[in-house]
Amino acid sequence: MSMDDREWMRREREERFQAGRARARARAARSSHLAYPCLILLLVAVAGCCIWRGWYYKPPAAASVTAHDPAPPEPLPRSLAPAPVAGTIPAPRVSPPPHVQTPKPAPQGLVSQAYLERFRAERARPRAQANTFEEQDSQWIDSWDHRQRYLAHWSISDNSIDGTSVCDNHRRGSIEYRECRKGAKVFFREQCRSWASRASDDGQPWSERMKARYCSADSAFSPL
Repeated sequence: MSMDDREWMRREREERFQAGRARARARAARSSHLAYPCLILLLVAVAGCCIWRGWYYKPPAAASVTAHDPAPPEPLPRSLAPAPVAGTIPAPRVSPPPHVQTPKPAPQGLVSQAYLERFRAERARPRAQANTFEEQDSQWIDSWDHRQRYLAHWSISDNSIDGTSVCDNHRRGSIEYRECRKGAKVFFREQCRSWASRASDDGQPWSERMKARYCSADSAFSPL
């Protein structure tokens, strides 16, 4: 292919390209010319609708749902009111009773301070043990100088010797009573040592019980 042919084809392509662009511009121009009138017509239609709605259209009034109390009947004029019958007593006009304010009841569940303090004092007071086991015991004991022997009685409550009952078989304040109690103090100490040694050897419950009885009496009993 010669140079003239190629040049001719190039020019033909350029001409076609330029012709296509010209046709596209013409179509765009025609479209824009048609779009403007349509837009103007649409705006005019919308404005007319708004004007008509504002001038001629009135929304219906909402129905009131508020309930009104019926008006009281108007009194009859005196000319139309029935005349009272002769010999009858007109009924007295009853006025509404006055409003009496009832006192509010006192709140339940509240107690006085004195009752609360008494309750706390009774709760803090040690209660007497129920079903306590009491027994009596008697032993021949020597006096503290081992010159005399006395028969001593005492009471036992829950394996604890009552110190006030020791030697109560003698007259209180007498020489025998005082010497008996002094000897009982020595007797309790000796029995505490004896049962403690026996309990450590055999470990029997009875030995432990007697050890607790006499050792507690040895530490708590006072002959005076």
